Amino acid sequence: MAKRLLILCAMAVALTACSVSRAAKHQGAKLEEYQNCSNRDCFLAYNVEVMSRKDNADGTFTETYRAKIDKGSAGRAVAHWLLDVFTLGIWEVSGTPIEGSKAKHSLVILEVEYNADQSVKHVILR
Repeated sequence: MAKRLLILCAMAVALTACSVSRAAKHQGAKLEEYQNCSNRDCFLAYNVEVMSRKDNADGTFTETYRAKIDKGSAGRAVAHWLLDVFTLGIWEVSGTPIEGSKAKHSLVILEVEYNADQSVKHVILR
């Protein structure tokens, strides 16, 4: 009996991968970090996708970015791990799709107007 329990526990721990790793995964930056950027290099450092650029006659310009929002959470990862262990891995059946669906909603559109020296005039969240 003890051997079976040990094997079941080992299998449960081995199966705790997908939902736990997806919950802990960090991509992009927090929205506040984007809003605190003061120049173009700051935005580009977060690997944003430049969607368009509009140059103005006075040297100012506007760029539109598609940016990833950080949705990783250590607390959520621990909760998934505990559910995996207590359900002997059955939680993965529903936990993995739940975490997978969260990743689809982690994009934001930022429209940033710059001065001629590439400093930020203002940021509009779309």
